[in-house]
Amino acid sequence: MLLLCRSWVGPAVAALLLVVVPGAFQAVGQPIGIGGVVDRGVYTDRVTLRVTNQTGFSFRAELDGQPIPVGELVVVATPDYHELWVVRTNDASLAVEASLVRFIVTAGERGTSERGIPPHVPAPFIPSAADEFGGGELRLMVPPSFPAGYEIPVVAWVADAEHQPVRANGWLVAEGLPAIAVKRGVGSGFLPAAASGPVAYAPSILNQIRASGPGTIAIETNVVWTSVAGELNGAVTWPTNARIHVTGSLTIPAGASLVVGAGAVVRLGARVDITNHGTITINGTRERPVVFMPNAPTQPWGGFVMKSGAGTIHATGTIFTGSGAEPGWFGANG
Repeated sequence: MLLLCRSWVGPAVAALLLVVVPGAFQAVGQPIGIGGVVDRGVYTDRVTLRVTNQTGFSFRAELDGQPIPVGELVVVATPDYHELWVVRTNDASLAVEASLVRFIVTAGERGTSERGIPPHVPAPFIPSAADEFGGGELRLMVPPSFPAGYEIPVVAWVADAEHQPVRANGWLVAEGLPAIAVKRGVGSGFLPAAASGPVAYAPSILNQIRASGPGTIAIETNVVWTSVAGELNGAVTWPTNARIHVTGSLTIPAGASLVVGAGAVVRLGARVDITNHGTITINGTRERPVVFMPNAPTQPWGGFVMKSGAGTIHATGTIFTGSGAEPGWFGANG
């Protein structure tokens, strides 16, 4: 059904309201000619379309709510979701038809990730003035001890007394260690791998906002790793401060569960996935986080895969780093 009525937008402004209910009207005569795009089509970087002008008809064509010329080539080069509306009126009978074509233009440089989202260039990092951090408290999530030879992950955020984020920029600085950028109140990074310890770490922002805590990280030598792979059946627990090496892809079947204790470090082999059809509970805390990390920064592990819709993951105080080995995962796996 297609309704045409006149509505008043102001005391002296009339507007024509077009209401289209898709599928409720019949085409009259030859179909509306739209070339170059099809409904629900996906195009890389750009697409060229044209609405065909037909004798005996009047046309109105809109792309994303903006009028476009009929009978001319129109290039669409903006990565996004787009809608092309074409309304055709028979000059003799005044019969009205409408056609909607929905399509996506993707950015080729993004591959198959986040289809239709344009490339994003972040705004330049500009440190905030001290006043912008006023009342803020620096909070850290850093392992209190960590295996020797691996980069140490750091997560930092700034919050006020009501636990609300302080959206300011600054550098998390500690003597003798790399600075970590804090953007809009949140930052993360790594401290260099250490062969022995302890490592002193008492960072601050602008030399005035300091984190509470012990200020040292113990470095573990001669770590004994527990190797796991394959299928975990029943109720499995990786205890507090466990050191787990996942050497091959891991599966938690339906009805099974995995509980990971606070302070555990889970090291995963290259391209290793954890497929979960059961329940995973990760009980890290801010003071004793659980860390999932790769064997080496150049050998990323895969990720958590849940395809059945039955698996659940509940994680607190957890740092995930170095995953995503397959850059085209969504394209390859649906």
